[in-house]
Amino acid sequence: MTSNSLTFPAEVAHIRTARLVAGAVASQGDFDESDVGDIRLAVGEACAVTITYATSVEVLLESESTGLTVRVAATGAARSTEPDPLAMMLMESLADEFEDSADGIRLRWYRG
Repeated sequence: MTSNSLTFPAEVAHIRTARLVAGAVASQGDFDESDVGDIRLAVGEACAVTITYATSVEVLLESESTGLTVRVAATGAARSTEPDPLAMMLMESLADEFEDSADGIRLRWYRG
């Protein structure tokens, strides 16, 4: 398993960087172009949801032979409002697995 992490201040300007990193990890993990686009979009949405209440955002990407797991978590604050339902539906439709919990958002894609 290969792990990559990215921590950044909770500012919109940094979402693009998180998307690019997620796309690069997915490309190296032999996901096809369509899946890479889905991964980038879902990670961007997870970061956008998280920055609304966080001081900083941590993105952990774990690549295995079976797929890719991405965890997006807030540091410095706890969620006090409900996230945008459209963003949540989008992430759920883009990922093979989607989980939203007190620990953050977890997205999972399987290869093949």
